[in-house]
Amino acid sequence: MGRSEGTHEGPREVNRAFDDRQAKIDSIFRAAPVGIGMVVNRVLAEVNDRICEMTGYSREDLVGKSARILYPTQEDYEFVGRVKYGQIAEKGIGAVETRMRRKDGTVFDVLLSSAPIDPSDLSQGVTFTMLDITERKRAEEERRALEDHKREFYRQTILSVTEGKLDICDAAQVNQQLARATSWWEISRPSDVSEARHAVESICREAGFGEESAAMFVIAVGEAITNALKHASKGRVYAGVEGDEVWVGTEDHGPGMESLVLPGAVLRRGFSTKPSLGLGFSIMLDVADHVLLKTGPEGTTVVLFKGAEEKTRDLDSIPDTWSAVADLS
Repeated sequence: MGRSEGTHEGPREVNRAFDDRQAKIDSIFRAAPVGIGMVVNRVLAEVNDRICEMTGYSREDLVGKSARILYPTQEDYEFVGRVKYGQIAEKGIGAVETRMRRKDGTVFDVLLSSAPIDPSDLSQGVTFTMLDITERKRAEEERRALEDHKREFYRQTILSVTEGKLDICDAAQVNQQLARATSWWEISRPSDVSEARHAVESICREAGFGEESAAMFVIAVGEAITNALKHASKGRVYAGVEGDEVWVGTEDHGPGMESLVLPGAVLRRGFSTKPSLGLGFSIMLDVADHVLLKTGPEGTTVVLFKGAEEKTRDLDSIPDTWSAVADLS
């Protein structure tokens, strides 16, 4: 019988094809733009050229060494191990931001992502990718610093033009005030607004407010409560008495006001944008002795303070915007 014709490759051709594919994979692995490596039993089993470029180590410096060599401290090494392996066990993949140490001792930020070589057996080791995020983190820090600078500029400017009445503050400051409340109410429907207004009026009368003063403060409080209901559908009202001063805070978890909208929203009568407090806030400023405002994506809190006796302001107590701005530079 003659040999049948076919397209089956012999063992030599199969081995050659396998070797070619393996060479291509090795080439891609070595030249990848992100760091790629493998850890088995906490020992670096393989690293690519990008890891060497990022760390300053040669492949020979790293392969066969404990992965600890790449971390600036034992605490960093152990933290990554706990987080990474915990995530892998739960989700099948782990990702954590951490610090790495170069051969020259300098430290840089990386995003480390890992996955098991064998999902059914973590003892077989993990593959990992390492992305240098130092510049990204620096840019984020600069952006946060700029945002903080801008917020402080707005705070000092608004405090000045409102003659010290309106203080734009952070969550810690308003939360500290709300924690001193002796009464609070949930607000989720129009009837709740009326009940809260009556409760505040009773508190004002007990604190020695005159009829007109109490009525005006209740109107201002009603504006704050209505805004919480209008813009966030629900909220909470807090109230307390300190000396002869009554304070009322409204808290909601609506969209809040963006920094660029804030000056117009709180200072210009009739200012109208979806998140603005409009004319209602002007009424609050006219009536209250002092107002705290915290606003942002997580919600808005307004705290109104009013004393039983009408207060007059000393010009020396009014903040100087430009002195405050100069202090920021």
